[in-house]
Amino acid sequence: MIDIGLDTEMMFEDFGDKATWVPSAGGPAKPGLVILDEPDALFFNDMLHSPDPVIHYPASQWAGLDEGEVLMVEVCRSIRRYRLTKPPEAIDDGAVMKASVRKL
Repeated sequence: MIDIGLDTEMMFEDFGDKATWVPSAGGPAKPGLVILDEPDALFFNDMLHSPDPVIHYPASQWAGLDEGEVLMVEVCRSIRRYRLTKPPEAIDDGAVMKASVRKL
């Protein structure tokens, strides 16, 4: 979980991954930073599954980002695509948003 007590901008600059959102409704690409939380997937004869990956991003960064939109996230010098599986939610004071995603 993210400690919102930290300076939000500094937190994303220090720990964030570069990301880009190209709105499905059209318009220019919107760069930003996300913190990607990909829990370890544990499987035991298909009986135990990890929860969905989650992204965190500054609330002011992507107005209009919603369920179904696709983000491109740069992780370890490779580009990964993720689709939001739920609408983003504000965390605590609303400075940071959280959204469940699925890797494409």
